[in-house]
Amino acid sequence: MAGSSIWAPADYWRAIDRELLEACKVHITTVNPEAQDPIDDALFDQRKGDACALNFDDNAFDLAHSNSVIEHLGSWDQMERFAAETRRIAPRYYVQTPYFWFPIEPHLSAPLVHWAPEPMRARWLIKRGHAFVASTRDVPSAMRAVQDARLLDKTMMRSLFPDARLEEERVAGLTKSLMAIADEAFAARADWRLAGCGAGRLRPARRRRQDRAAAAAEGHRAVPGRDLSDDR
Repeated sequence: MAGSSIWAPADYWRAIDRELLEACKVHITTVNPEAQDPIDDALFDQRKGDACALNFDDNAFDLAHSNSVIEHLGSWDQMERFAAETRRIAPRYYVQTPYFWFPIEPHLSAPLVHWAPEPMRARWLIKRGHAFVASTRDVPSAMRAVQDARLLDKTMMRSLFPDARLEEERVAGLTKSLMAIADEAFAARADWRLAGCGAGRLRPARRRRQDRAAAAAEGHRAVPGRDLSDDR
C-alpha cells in the first residue's frame, strides 16, 4: 500500500506500530515545503514540494493523509488547490483540521480569541505570546502570525471535499476537529478489509441500504449485514 503524507515528517509516523506497517507492506511518501533531514529507512520516501501543486500522477497513491495542515495555507484559493490535489493523487484520503467553532484556539491554547477580529488578535500578540505563537513587536509580524491559521467550519470542509464523509472529534460533547474521509473505493466492494490488514470486516451502512433497495426491487427481503450473493 502506497501512502502520501502531506506536510508531515517521517517522525509523525513513529507512533504507529512498525510491525503493522511492514505487515501491510506500507510505503510512505512524505511531502513538506522544506527539505527534511535524510533518514536511512526504506519505509519512507521524503520529498520537498508544494502541497497545492504536487508533482505526482493521478491516483499515484492508495491513500493521502494530512493532519492539521489545510488551515495554514492562507487563502481560500490555496485551500481549494490543496483539496483538489489531495483528491487527485489518491482515491482514498484523510484530512483533519481543527474546528472553527470549538471555543479553544489550538495554536494559542486560549479561549475565544480566534473569534475576535484580526486587528484585535494582532494587538493581543504584540502585547504577549501564547502557546505555539511567540509575542511580536510590530504589526506586520503580528498580522502574519494571525493569518497563519484560518480555521474551517463544517460547511467549508464539505465544500472542499464533496466526495468525503465528515467525521467529528468531540471533547466534552463539543466538536473539536473535523476529518474529511474518502473511502468509497473500499465501499464499492461487497466486503472490504479494514486498515488493520484483515483485523476485521466492515459492511458500510450505505452499502447495506443499497443491498436492501436492490433486494426489494427483486422481490426479496434483505437481511441486515448479509451478503446477498449468498442467496444464489
